[in-house]
Amino acid sequence: MSENIFDLVTSPALATFWTENQKDVQPWLGDELFPSSKQLGMDISWFKGSRGANIALRPATLDSSVIPRDRNGFQRITERALFFKESKYIDENLRQQLLMLASSNNPAYQAIVARIFDDQTSLVSAASISREIMRMQALTTGGVVVTGNDQRYIVDYNMNQNHKGTAKVAWDDPKSNPLDDFDRVQTIIGEDEGTTITRAVMNKRTWNKLVSNERIKANILANNANTALASIPKAVMLSYIADNYNIQIAIYDKGYTDVASGKFVKFIPDDIVSFIPNGNLGETIFGTTPEEADLISSNVANVSIVDTGVAITTMVKADPVNVETKVSQFVLPSFENIDSLYILDVSKGDDISKPASK
Repeated sequence: MSENIFDLVTSPALATFWTENQKDVQPWLGDELFPSSKQLGMDISWFKGSRGANIALRPATLDSSVIPRDRNGFQRITERALFFKESKYIDENLRQQLLMLASSNNPAYQAIVARIFDDQTSLVSAASISREIMRMQALTTGGVVVTGNDQRYIVDYNMNQNHKGTAKVAWDDPKSNPLDDFDRVQTIIGEDEGTTITRAVMNKRTWNKLVSNERIKANILANNANTALASIPKAVMLSYIADNYNIQIAIYDKGYTDVASGKFVKFIPDDIVSFIPNGNLGETIFGTTPEEADLISSNVANVSIVDTGVAITTMVKADPVNVETKVSQFVLPSFENIDSLYILDVSKGDDISKPASK
Protein backbone atom coordinates (compact mmCIF):
# COMPACT_ATOMS: atom_id res chain seq x y z
CA MET A 1 0.00 0.00 0.00
CA SER A 2 1.20 3.49 -0.79
CA GLU A 3 1.35 5.81 2.22
CA ASN A 4 2.47 8.74 0.10
CA ILE A 5 -0.46 10.87 -0.98
CA PHE A 6 1.67 12.33 -3.78
CA ASP A 7 2.16 8.89 -5.31
CA LEU A 8 -1.47 7.90 -4.84
CA VAL A 9 -3.39 10.88 -6.26
CA THR A 10 -2.02 11.56 -9.75
CA SER A 11 -3.77 12.67 -12.90
CA PRO A 12 -3.24 9.31 -14.69
CA ALA A 13 -4.75 7.46 -11.72
CA LEU A 14 -7.71 9.84 -11.55
CA ALA A 15 -8.21 9.61 -15.32
CA THR A 16 -8.26 5.81 -15.19
CA PHE A 17 -10.66 5.84 -12.23
CA TRP A 18 -13.03 8.21 -14.05
CA THR A 19 -12.92 6.37 -17.38
CA GLU A 20 -13.55 2.96 -15.80
CA ASN A 21 -16.47 4.24 -13.72
CA GLN A 22 -18.10 5.85 -16.77
CA LYS A 23 -18.45 2.54 -18.59
CA ASP A 24 -21.65 1.73 -16.68
CA VAL A 25 -23.07 5.26 -16.67
CA GLN A 26 -25.80 6.22 -19.14
CA PRO A 27 -24.55 9.10 -21.32
CA TRP A 28 -26.23 12.48 -21.46
CA LEU A 29 -28.72 13.11 -24.26
CA GLY A 30 -26.35 15.81 -25.52
CA ASP A 31 -23.63 13.22 -26.02
CA GLU A 32 -25.87 11.58 -28.62
CA LEU A 33 -27.09 14.74 -30.34
CA PHE A 34 -23.77 16.62 -30.17
CA PRO A 35 -20.95 14.02 -30.24
CA SER A 36 -17.50 15.15 -29.12
CA SER A 37 -14.70 16.34 -31.39
CA LYS A 38 -11.44 18.23 -30.91
CA GLN A 39 -9.86 21.28 -32.55
CA LEU A 40 -6.56 22.95 -31.77
CA GLY A 41 -6.51 26.28 -29.99
CA MET A 42 -9.22 28.31 -28.29
CA ASP A 43 -11.24 29.35 -31.35
CA ILE A 44 -13.51 26.73 -32.87
CA SER A 45 -15.26 26.86 -36.23
CA TRP A 46 -17.94 25.01 -38.13
CA PHE A 47 -20.02 25.37 -41.26
CA LYS A 48 -23.68 26.22 -40.98
CA GLY A 49 -25.63 25.53 -44.13
CA SER A 50 -29.19 25.68 -45.27
CA ARG A 51 -29.96 22.06 -46.06
CA GLY A 52 -33.11 22.68 -48.07
CA ALA A 53 -34.49 20.37 -50.71
CA ASN A 54 -32.05 18.77 -53.12
CA ILE A 55 -31.44 20.41 -56.51
CA ALA A 56 -31.45 18.28 -59.64
CA LEU A 57 -28.24 17.85 -61.65
CA ARG A 58 -28.22 20.14 -64.69
CA PRO A 59 -28.20 18.61 -68.17
CA ALA A 60 -25.20 19.07 -70.49
CA THR A 61 -23.95 18.08 -73.94
CA LEU A 62 -21.12 15.60 -74.45
CA ASP A 63 -18.62 18.14 -75.77
CA SER A 64 -19.33 20.95 -73.32
CA SER A 65 -17.23 22.01 -70.33
CA VAL A 66 -18.55 21.19 -66.91
CA ILE A 67 -20.27 24.01 -65.01
CA PRO A 68 -19.19 24.19 -61.34
CA ARG A 69 -22.00 24.36 -58.81
CA ASP A 70 -21.84 27.13 -56.22
CA ARG A 71 -21.94 26.21 -52.53
CA ASN A 72 -24.87 28.45 -51.77
CA GLY A 73 -26.10 28.88 -48.24
CA PHE A 74 -22.95 27.80 -46.38
CA GLN A 75 -21.58 30.05 -43.67
CA ARG A 76 -18.36 29.54 -41.75
CA ILE A 77 -18.87 30.36 -38.08
CA THR A 78 -16.02 30.93 -35.64
CA GLU A 79 -16.52 31.31 -31.90
CA ARG A 80 -14.22 31.43 -28.90
CA ALA A 81 -14.71 28.26 -26.88
CA LEU A 82 -15.82 28.84 -23.29
CA PHE A 83 -13.27 28.16 -20.57
CA PHE A 84 -14.20 26.28 -17.40
CA LYS A 85 -11.77 25.64 -14.55
CA GLU A 86 -11.96 24.62 -10.88
CA SER A 87 -9.73 22.84 -8.39
CA LYS A 88 -9.96 20.81 -5.20
CA TYR A 89 -7.64 19.77 -2.41
CA ILE A 90 -7.77 16.41 -0.71
CA ASP A 91 -9.90 16.53 2.42
CA GLU A 92 -7.50 16.62 5.37
CA ASN A 93 -9.61 14.25 7.48
CA LEU A 94 -9.66 11.66 4.69
CA ARG A 95 -5.93 12.09 4.25
CA GLN A 96 -5.26 11.41 7.93
CA GLN A 97 -7.58 8.37 7.88
CA LEU A 98 -5.71 7.08 4.86
CA LEU A 99 -2.35 7.37 6.60
CA MET A 100 -3.58 5.52 9.69
CA LEU A 101 -5.24 2.73 7.72
CA ALA A 102 -2.25 2.26 5.44
CA SER A 103 0.10 1.72 8.36
CA SER A 104 -2.22 -0.84 9.97
CA ASN A 105 -3.06 -2.82 6.80
CA ASN A 106 -6.75 -2.20 7.43
CA PRO A 107 -9.07 -3.42 4.62
CA ALA A 108 -10.96 -0.12 4.85
CA TYR A 109 -7.96 1.48 3.15
CA GLN A 110 -9.41 0.89 -0.32
CA ALA A 111 -12.74 2.39 0.72
CA ILE A 112 -10.98 5.60 1.80
CA VAL A 113 -9.04 5.65 -1.47
CA ALA A 114 -12.31 5.31 -3.41
CA ARG A 115 -13.82 8.19 -1.44
CA ILE A 116 -10.81 10.38 -2.21
CA PHE A 117 -10.97 9.52 -5.90
CA ASP A 118 -14.74 10.08 -6.01
CA ASP A 119 -14.26 13.48 -4.41
CA GLN A 120 -11.47 14.53 -6.76
CA THR A 121 -13.20 13.35 -9.94
CA SER A 122 -16.42 15.15 -8.99
CA LEU A 123 -14.91 18.08 -10.89
CA VAL A 124 -14.81 15.97 -14.05
CA SER A 125 -18.48 15.20 -13.51
CA ALA A 126 -19.10 18.93 -13.08
CA ALA A 127 -17.36 19.55 -16.41
CA SER A 128 -19.76 17.13 -18.12
CA ILE A 129 -22.72 18.90 -16.52
CA SER A 130 -21.48 22.24 -17.88
CA ARG A 131 -21.40 20.75 -21.37
CA GLU A 132 -24.91 19.33 -21.04
CA ILE A 133 -26.28 22.65 -19.79
CA MET A 134 -24.93 24.39 -22.91
CA ARG A 135 -26.18 21.71 -25.30
CA MET A 136 -29.68 21.64 -23.82
CA GLN A 137 -29.83 25.44 -23.78
CA ALA A 138 -28.98 25.41 -27.47
CA LEU A 139 -31.65 22.76 -28.06
CA THR A 140 -34.39 24.61 -26.15
CA THR A 141 -33.54 28.28 -26.81
CA GLY A 142 -31.29 28.43 -29.88
CA GLY A 143 -28.45 29.95 -27.88
CA VAL A 144 -26.15 29.54 -24.89
CA VAL A 145 -25.84 31.75 -21.81
CA VAL A 146 -23.22 30.88 -19.20
CA THR A 147 -22.88 32.93 -16.02
CA GLY A 148 -20.83 32.52 -12.86
CA ASN A 149 -17.60 33.62 -11.20
CA ASP A 150 -18.29 37.19 -12.37
CA GLN A 151 -18.33 35.96 -15.97
CA ARG A 152 -21.13 36.07 -18.54
CA TYR A 153 -20.89 34.44 -21.95
CA ILE A 154 -23.57 34.61 -24.63
CA VAL A 155 -23.54 32.55 -27.83
CA ASP A 156 -26.25 33.16 -30.44
CA TYR A 157 -26.63 30.46 -33.10
CA ASN A 158 -28.81 32.78 -35.23
CA MET A 159 -31.80 30.49 -35.17
CA ASN A 160 -34.61 31.21 -37.62
CA GLN A 161 -37.17 32.99 -35.43
CA ASN A 162 -39.96 31.53 -37.55
CA HIS A 163 -38.93 28.16 -36.14
CA LYS A 164 -39.95 29.21 -32.63
CA GLY A 165 -43.63 29.24 -31.81
CA THR A 166 -46.42 28.44 -29.41
CA ALA A 167 -49.02 25.72 -29.62
CA LYS A 168 -52.26 26.36 -31.46
CA VAL A 169 -54.00 25.80 -28.14
CA ALA A 170 -52.21 25.33 -24.81
CA TRP A 171 -51.77 21.63 -24.16
CA ASP A 172 -53.47 21.75 -20.76
CA ASP A 173 -56.59 23.25 -22.38
CA PRO A 174 -59.33 20.63 -22.96
CA LYS A 175 -59.83 22.08 -26.45
CA SER A 176 -56.23 21.42 -27.49
CA ASN A 177 -55.05 18.77 -29.89
CA PRO A 178 -51.24 18.45 -29.58
CA LEU A 179 -51.11 16.18 -32.61
CA ASP A 180 -52.18 19.12 -34.76
CA ASP A 181 -49.06 20.91 -33.51
CA PHE A 182 -46.93 17.89 -34.44
CA ASP A 183 -48.29 18.00 -37.97
CA ARG A 184 -47.83 21.77 -38.28
CA VAL A 185 -44.21 21.64 -37.08
CA GLN A 186 -43.40 18.90 -39.58
CA THR A 187 -44.99 20.94 -42.35
CA ILE A 188 -43.09 24.14 -41.50
CA ILE A 189 -39.67 22.49 -41.30
CA GLY A 190 -40.41 20.35 -44.34
CA GLU A 191 -41.36 23.34 -46.48
CA ASP A 192 -38.60 25.63 -45.16
CA GLU A 193 -35.69 23.20 -45.03
CA GLY A 194 -36.66 20.10 -46.99
CA THR A 195 -36.01 17.96 -43.91
CA THR A 196 -38.31 15.71 -41.93
CA ILE A 197 -38.93 16.07 -38.21
CA THR A 198 -38.61 12.60 -36.67
CA ARG A 199 -37.86 13.28 -32.98
CA ALA A 200 -39.26 15.40 -30.17
CA VAL A 201 -37.61 16.09 -26.80
CA MET A 202 -39.57 17.11 -23.71
CA ASN A 203 -39.51 16.60 -19.95
CA LYS A 204 -41.90 14.40 -18.00
CA ARG A 205 -44.23 17.20 -16.90
CA THR A 206 -44.79 18.21 -20.52
CA TRP A 207 -45.22 14.55 -21.46
CA ASN A 208 -47.94 14.20 -18.81
CA LYS A 209 -49.90 16.99 -20.51
CA LEU A 210 -49.60 15.14 -23.79
CA VAL A 211 -50.60 11.73 -22.48
CA SER A 212 -53.62 13.11 -20.58
CA ASN A 213 -55.00 15.07 -23.54
CA GLU A 214 -58.65 14.17 -24.10
CA ARG A 215 -58.57 14.31 -27.90
CA ILE A 216 -55.56 12.04 -28.16
CA LYS A 217 -57.15 9.56 -25.76
CA ALA A 218 -60.33 9.65 -27.84
CA ASN A 219 -58.32 8.82 -30.97
CA ILE A 220 -56.59 5.89 -29.31
CA LEU A 221 -59.58 4.61 -27.30
CA ALA A 222 -62.16 4.94 -30.06
CA ASN A 223 -64.62 2.55 -28.39
CA ASN A 224 -64.28 3.96 -24.89
CA ALA A 225 -67.12 6.34 -24.09
CA ASN A 226 -65.50 7.78 -20.96
CA THR A 227 -62.01 8.87 -21.91
CA ALA A 228 -61.74 11.14 -18.88
CA LEU A 229 -61.35 8.12 -16.62
CA ALA A 230 -59.09 6.24 -18.99
CA SER A 231 -55.31 6.34 -18.89
CA ILE A 232 -52.98 5.63 -21.77
CA PRO A 233 -49.88 3.52 -21.07
CA LYS A 234 -46.63 5.20 -22.05
CA ALA A 235 -45.72 2.48 -24.54
CA VAL A 236 -49.11 2.79 -26.26
CA MET A 237 -48.81 6.57 -26.61
CA LEU A 238 -45.24 6.38 -27.91
CA SER A 239 -46.24 3.73 -30.43
CA TYR A 240 -49.30 5.69 -31.58
CA ILE A 241 -47.29 8.86 -32.25
CA ALA A 242 -44.49 6.93 -33.94
CA ASP A 243 -46.91 5.01 -36.18
CA ASN A 244 -49.03 8.01 -37.18
CA TYR A 245 -46.49 10.85 -37.27
CA ASN A 246 -43.14 9.05 -37.54
CA ILE A 247 -41.93 10.94 -34.46
CA GLN A 248 -39.96 9.28 -31.69
CA ILE A 249 -40.36 11.06 -28.34
CA ALA A 250 -37.52 11.34 -25.84
CA ILE A 251 -38.64 12.11 -22.28
CA TYR A 252 -35.60 13.73 -20.69
CA ASP A 253 -35.99 14.61 -17.03
CA LYS A 254 -32.38 14.93 -15.92
CA GLY A 255 -30.99 18.11 -14.46
CA TYR A 256 -28.48 19.68 -12.10
CA THR A 257 -28.27 21.71 -8.88
CA ASP A 258 -28.10 25.44 -9.48
CA VAL A 259 -25.20 26.93 -7.51
CA ALA A 260 -26.91 30.23 -6.73
CA SER A 261 -30.28 28.89 -5.56
CA GLY A 262 -29.35 25.37 -4.49
CA LYS A 263 -32.42 24.11 -6.34
CA PHE A 264 -32.74 21.32 -8.89
CA VAL A 265 -33.06 22.63 -12.45
CA LYS A 266 -34.13 20.44 -15.36
CA PHE A 267 -32.09 20.55 -18.54
CA ILE A 268 -35.35 20.67 -20.53
CA PRO A 269 -37.71 23.35 -19.14
CA ASP A 270 -41.38 22.65 -18.53
CA ASP A 271 -43.70 23.24 -21.50
CA ILE A 272 -40.90 23.28 -24.08
CA VAL A 273 -40.78 20.71 -26.88
CA SER A 274 -37.82 20.62 -29.26
CA PHE A 275 -38.54 18.98 -32.62
CA ILE A 276 -35.51 17.72 -34.53
CA PRO A 277 -34.65 15.54 -37.56
CA ASN A 278 -32.58 12.37 -37.62
CA GLY A 279 -28.82 12.52 -37.18
CA ASN A 280 -26.45 14.72 -35.24
CA LEU A 281 -27.43 18.32 -34.61
CA GLY A 282 -23.86 19.50 -34.20
CA GLU A 283 -20.76 18.63 -32.22
CA THR A 284 -19.38 19.23 -28.75
CA ILE A 285 -16.10 20.81 -29.83
CA PHE A 286 -13.18 20.93 -27.41
CA GLY A 287 -10.32 23.37 -27.76
CA THR A 288 -6.86 23.08 -26.24
CA THR A 289 -6.60 24.05 -22.58
CA PRO A 290 -3.47 25.83 -21.29
CA GLU A 291 -2.80 22.75 -19.15
CA GLU A 292 -2.77 20.50 -22.21
CA ALA A 293 -0.76 22.95 -24.29
CA ASP A 294 1.92 23.90 -21.76
CA LEU A 295 1.97 21.55 -18.77
CA ILE A 296 1.41 18.09 -20.22
CA SER A 297 5.08 17.71 -21.18
CA SER A 298 6.54 19.59 -18.19
CA ASN A 299 7.66 18.47 -14.75
CA VAL A 300 5.60 21.13 -12.99
CA ALA A 301 2.40 19.06 -12.86
CA ASN A 302 0.79 15.84 -14.04
CA VAL A 303 -1.80 16.28 -16.81
CA SER A 304 -4.14 13.69 -18.32
CA ILE A 305 -6.95 14.14 -20.85
CA VAL A 306 -10.36 12.47 -20.51
CA ASP A 307 -13.66 12.79 -22.36
CA THR A 308 -11.88 13.99 -25.53
CA GLY A 309 -10.72 17.34 -24.15
CA VAL A 310 -11.06 17.63 -20.36
CA ALA A 311 -7.70 18.19 -18.65
CA ILE A 312 -7.08 16.69 -15.20
CA THR A 313 -4.05 18.32 -13.58
CA THR A 314 -2.54 17.30 -10.24
CA MET A 315 -0.01 19.51 -8.47
CA VAL A 316 1.97 18.91 -5.29
CA LYS A 317 1.65 21.56 -2.59
CA ALA A 318 4.39 21.76 0.07
CA ASP A 319 2.69 24.12 2.53
CA PRO A 320 0.22 22.97 3.58
CA VAL A 321 1.18 19.48 2.43
CA ASN A 322 -1.47 18.39 -0.03
CA VAL A 323 -2.32 17.59 -3.64
CA GLU A 324 -4.38 20.03 -5.69
CA THR A 325 -6.52 18.57 -8.47
CA LYS A 326 -7.55 20.98 -11.22
CA VAL A 327 -10.05 20.20 -13.97
CA SER A 328 -10.35 22.46 -17.01
CA GLN A 329 -11.96 22.49 -20.44
CA PHE A 330 -12.28 24.77 -23.46
CA VAL A 331 -15.56 23.69 -25.05
CA LEU A 332 -18.59 24.88 -27.01
CA PRO A 333 -21.34 23.06 -28.92
CA SER A 334 -21.56 23.73 -32.64
CA PHE A 335 -25.03 23.66 -34.19
CA GLU A 336 -24.75 22.93 -37.90
CA ASN A 337 -28.38 21.79 -38.17
CA ILE A 338 -30.09 24.51 -36.16
CA ASP A 339 -32.19 25.48 -39.19
CA SER A 340 -33.98 22.13 -38.86
CA LEU A 341 -34.84 22.71 -35.18
CA TYR A 342 -38.32 23.83 -34.10
CA ILE A 343 -38.91 24.98 -30.51
CA LEU A 344 -42.53 24.84 -29.37
CA ASP A 345 -43.89 26.47 -26.21
CA VAL A 346 -47.01 24.51 -25.22
CA SER A 347 -47.94 26.62 -22.18
CA LYS A 348 -50.02 29.04 -24.24
CA GLY A 349 -51.99 29.02 -27.45
CA ASP A 350 -51.27 31.03 -30.56
CA ASP A 351 -50.78 30.57 -34.26
CA ILE A 352 -47.81 28.22 -34.59
CA SER A 353 -46.75 29.94 -37.80
CA LYS A 354 -45.95 33.12 -35.86
CA PRO A 355 -42.69 33.51 -33.93
CA ALA A 356 -43.05 33.13 -30.19
CA SER A 357 -42.63 36.30 -28.17
CA LYS A 358 -39.29 36.53 -26.37
